[in-house]
Amino acid sequence: MSPNDPFPEGFREDAELVSPPDFFLRLNALVEDPQASIQDIADLIAQDPAVTARLLRIANSPVYGHAGQIDSIARSISTIGTRGLRDLVLATSAVEAFSAIDSQGFDWHGFWYHSLLTAGLARLLGRRARLPCIEPLFVAGLLHDIGLPIIARHDADLATALGRHYQRGEALHGVEAALGYDHAELARRLFERWSLPEKILEAVACHHDAGRAERYPREAAIVQIADLAASERLDVLPEGLWLVVGLSHRDLEYLMPEALDQVEALFGLFVSEAA
Repeated sequence: MSPNDPFPEGFREDAELVSPPDFFLRLNALVEDPQASIQDIADLIAQDPAVTARLLRIANSPVYGHAGQIDSIARSISTIGTRGLRDLVLATSAVEAFSAIDSQGFDWHGFWYHSLLTAGLARLLGRRARLPCIEPLFVAGLLHDIGLPIIARHDADLATALGRHYQRGEALHGVEAALGYDHAELARRLFERWSLPEKILEAVACHHDAGRAERYPREAAIVQIADLAASERLDVLPEGLWLVVGLSHRDLEYLMPEALDQVEALFGLFVSEAA
């Protein structure tokens, strides 16, 4: 994949299929506008009742510990923050957009379960490491493998390999090397079109090799750890990543039960129609 060409030959159509929704672009612009108020953001979200209802269900989920207490978008903003809410809209928008991809034989259920478990672990690890912003970790964890269904749409052999990947945690590097595509870099280039924060882009692009991260090494390391833990492949985890993050295997063991509970709570909210 040439750095001068945003997408490899045959993949440009996919970039159009998963273009960012106009609603997300407008919300993103408003969140980044220093003149915009919380009410401005709440008013925009209120224009889409479906998005409003889903956000309130997520905000009241066990992930945030406010079950039944968040009854308005304005209150959810005060609890989660404007960027945190923007990140949740991003996550749900991306799941909806990418689930529409027709990848025959692709294990969407296994894919989204793994992605949500990675997202939950990344967020919990970030909280335990006391990172100031943890919602981007959830988004990066959720979207880290999004290049895989794009590639599987074009290659039946990879679609088969993906089934083994999510069922038995097998690595995909050999298959991708033969194809000449890197799903992590493909995902980064796709999400550059969504104007995502560099923190998310770098964590996605470097989730197999956090050592390549230049600006956000801790975030990339957390997503790599979460991905390997969700795949039950911690045997290949570089020990140095724990030093980067400032945590240990014990922290992960402590957090795993909570992450598994969160997946069960969130799966239907994010991907009820995709799985």
